[in-house]
Amino acid sequence: MRSQRILIVRLGAIGDVVNCLPLLNRLKNADPQRYIAWAVEPKAYPILEGHRSIDKIFLFPRKEPWKIPQFIAQIRQQRFDIALDLQRILKSGLITLFSKAPVRLGFDRSRCKEGNGLFTNQKIPSHPHSGVMLEQFLEFADLLKVPPSPVEWKIAIPSEIHSWADKLLAPLSHPRIAIHLGASKPANRWRSERYLELAQRIQKNWGAGILFTGGIEEAEASHKIKNSSNLFLNLVGKTNLKQTAAVLQRCDLVIGGDTGPIHLAVAMGTPVVTLFGAANPQRTGPYGYTSWVVRKDLFCSPCGQRTCPLKTYACLEELRVDDVMGKVQSFLQNVT
Repeated sequence: MRSQRILIVRLGAIGDVVNCLPLLNRLKNADPQRYIAWAVEPKAYPILEGHRSIDKIFLFPRKEPWKIPQFIAQIRQQRFDIALDLQRILKSGLITLFSKAPVRLGFDRSRCKEGNGLFTNQKIPSHPHSGVMLEQFLEFADLLKVPPSPVEWKIAIPSEIHSWADKLLAPLSHPRIAIHLGASKPANRWRSERYLELAQRIQKNWGAGILFTGGIEEAEASHKIKNSSNLFLNLVGKTNLKQTAAVLQRCDLVIGGDTGPIHLAVAMGTPVVTLFGAANPQRTGPYGYTSWVVRKDLFCSPCGQRTCPLKTYACLEELRVDDVMGKVQSFLQNVT
């Protein structure tokens, strides 16, 4: 019997692409002959690049919309048996529909946006306690009756990047703690000044080797770090995704908001302490580390909004350095 040809549609964001990898590996582990392709946007492509469970990657031309017909034509040529829409939005729904896969599997309508449920012909049953997103993605394997397998990510990191990271972090003492600045959503961003105070207190209390990571959009925060201490390793805006993964893998703990690199750290086997504001940690929290989430239980949170509807960002503003220090202390006492 011919093995299935499966298309995964998950274009972004980085954290969600990372959280889809255990589903990918479960599909491949059950039948190594399965042909599995993935439609993704360029920003998240490095997460998938070189992954041994992926047979083909289709890059969605987000910034070149005139190339979309060619993109769709390339997908159709593969004659997929099943398309899995893991994104739940209009764009992913249309890609799933235009793939012409006879089985188009998506979430139930209560978990879809922008009319996405109209484009799939089989639905994951609704679930009152569906868990974090990684667990929700694994529901696709359950519906397809794919046997369970260990949760694993298997992100491919070239040996030269591993060597680079070893050399870079060698001077840092243990515990090595990475602090990731920023997040794509304003409602997930804690003040950089507080992250800096947190780093100073952790270093003073535990003699930790502190490094900062973040995107180029955190340039101002990076400048503050540079001026505050020459004892911190400042990698803000200086690493790509593969390099960031290798660096986080070599840390004892990663601290940050609800953002992709936190999920990347988990995938690389590093524990995380995560600061949550508007988002619901029971849905978007880090797999296996929701008990290490720091948040304030306010009347308005979690609202799940990108920006604060009240314009106060109280859920983050009321989250103090002492709150995070308490969780970090608990963690370090358990592992040291």
